[in-house]
Amino acid sequence: MKKVLMSLVVAITMLFAAGEQAKADGDVILGALTCIKSGPGITYVLFSKFPVTCTYNGVDPSPQTYTGISGILLGLDLEWEPQGAMVYLVLGGANTAPDLAGDYAGVKASVTIGAGPQAQAGLMGFGNGIELVPLGLGGQLGAGVTGGIGYLQLAGGAMPMPMPAKAPQVFIVYFEFNKSDLTAAGNTVVGNAAGYYKANGTLKVAVAGFTDTSGTAQYNEGLSHRRADTVRSALIKDGVPAAAISTAWYGKTHLAVPTPDGVKEPRNRRAEITIGP
Repeated sequence: MKKVLMSLVVAITMLFAAGEQAKADGDVILGALTCIKSGPGITYVLFSKFPVTCTYNGVDPSPQTYTGISGILLGLDLEWEPQGAMVYLVLGGANTAPDLAGDYAGVKASVTIGAGPQAQAGLMGFGNGIELVPLGLGGQLGAGVTGGIGYLQLAGGAMPMPMPAKAPQVFIVYFEFNKSDLTAAGNTVVGNAAGYYKANGTLKVAVAGFTDTSGTAQYNEGLSHRRADTVRSALIKDGVPAAAISTAWYGKTHLAVPTPDGVKEPRNRRAEITIGP
C-alpha cells in the first residue's frame, strides 16, 4: 500500500512538472480532451485495458469524438472500476493540427474505495507532437489500487454531423383593397423581417407580391408589382442591403386562400418576405 501511495504522490508531482515542461518547450494549449470509460474491460494484474470514449474541444476542427483503449501497460492493477473519467489539457505546437489519434503513455496511480480520485502524469504521444496533461485529479467509482505506466490509444476524430441550415423564415404583409401602401401593421411586419435579417448574418431576401381575384389579370399583375416594390423599399429603409433583395409578382395567381374569380379576399392581398440561405 505504501508503494502505491508513493506512486500517487509521484504521479501528482509529474503532473505539474509536465505542465512546466510544456511551457519550457514552447507548446501551447490547443484545447481539452474528456475521456469516459465506455464499457467493461480486462485486467491481468500486471496489464489492463478498457474502452473509452473521448471528446476534444478546442482549436478547430472541434468538437471531435474519439474511441480508444486505456489502462495499465506495465505495473499493478488490482482495481474494479465500473466508472471512470479524466480530463486532459491538449498541448502541442502552435501549428500542430489537432488530430489526437495515436498512442500515449505516462505514469498512472489510483486508490479507490467507492468514489475516489485517480492521478496521472502527462501522457506523451508517439509521433504526433501532442501531449495530454491531466487537468487535476480524475474521478472514478470502484474499489482497489493501481500503479504503473498508463497508456491511451485513440482512434477516430470524426467531426459530428453539421447542424442543418435554418429553414427560411416567411413574413407576410397584408394590404387594404386596391392599395399598395403599407398599413401600420404592415410596417411592423417589415421591421420584424429587417431585424431578423440583420440578426442572422448574410442571408437572401425574396419579396413576392400578390392580389385577390377581384379585377382583371392585367391590372392585378401591376398591383402585385407595386406591392412588392413597396415592401422592398421599406426593407432597404430599415437597413437591408438592396443587393440582398429579389422581387417577383404574381397578380391574382398563387392564392393563399383559393376563391372563385372576382372575390375580395383579404388574406390574398399580400406580399411575402422570405428570408433564408
